[in-house]
Amino acid sequence: MIAEFINLTPHSLNVQKEDGSLLTVPPSGTVARVKAETEVVGKIEAVAITRQKFADEIDGVPAQKEGRYYIVSRLAAQALKEAGRAEDILVPGPAIRNGEGQIVGCDGLTRL
Repeated sequence: MIAEFINLTPHSLNVQKEDGSLLTVPPSGTVARVKAETEVVGKIEAVAITRQKFADEIDGVPAQKEGRYYIVSRLAAQALKEAGRAEDILVPGPAIRNGEGQIVGCDGLTRL
């Protein structure tokens, strides 16, 4: 079975494969969104220190399907992991930058 990558971020992703070639994964048109509640837990030198708690629902992530992997933001992946779903959820791997320091792709994909 050939794996299918669904990009649930708003931009196209250039993913470097083991052989150095690039796999371009275009945005699917749907963006995974997670709501976070922020709670002030203290202050240090008059700077508010907060903690984020993710909402139970993550919008835009379809049901699991064998052979299909969803690429989402790190925030959405963390919320999904806390909700017990991680096997089919991926985030872009370490950034690949050009000579000017601009991100042009990522080195593989990462599972949290």
